[in-house]
Amino acid sequence: ANWFQKRMIKQFLAQQRKIAAATNASVDDVPKWKVRTPLQRVVQILKRHRDLYFINNPSVKPVSITLTTLAALSYESEPEIYTALLNVVDAMPSHIQKRDGRYLVLNPVQPKENFADKWNEYPDRKEAFFGWLRKAKEDFATTLSLTGIHKISAKLRPVLGEEIVERAIEKQAKSYEAQRKAGRLSITTSSGAIGTSGNVPLKDHTFYGSPAEE
Repeated sequence: ANWFQKRMIKQFLAQQRKIAAATNASVDDVPKWKVRTPLQRVVQILKRHRDLYFINNPSVKPVSITLTTLAALSYESEPEIYTALLNVVDAMPSHIQKRDGRYLVLNPVQPKENFADKWNEYPDRKEAFFGWLRKAKEDFATTLSLTGIHKISAKLRPVLGEEIVERAIEKQAKSYEAQRKAGRLSITTSSGAIGTSGNVPLKDHTFYGSPAEE
């Protein structure tokens, strides 16, 4: 746990400061459980994708400690979740060693422990891991090429689950609505992306007239 914390410390402190500023609190008053870094989110996403991918074949499902260790080794303090996710799935294979025909994913704090020892005993588990990782990389990379929330959600529903994707869409819609009403929502003219860092502000709509007219 301490090793994992060190792997994400830069973004952990950044998120902690952000929460403190938003709540007018001191950084020391923000409890650790309130902070969710991109690395933590990436691990959650990968575990969810893994669970659905192996729903009909749980006996070869990669164990969480292997997945979490490889993700943490691959994380380079990226501040955005999606960028971190793509970089992590791309880099994970580079942290898998092979010596004398045996696969190694070493415990970073107890190097004598090999999290991939079962891969050598049961090769189908190794094949299952690499098959899942290829699918995860394909699914998330494909999502990057899509535009429009309906297309993105249609791609993610089967790989992350209907309920989770619907909740995420609803949360994003509420966030955008609040940002627009506060005058913080904007659009990037070069890409058409909507968010808080665009170069053209979006005005709050008055489709139904002003409050006075209502």
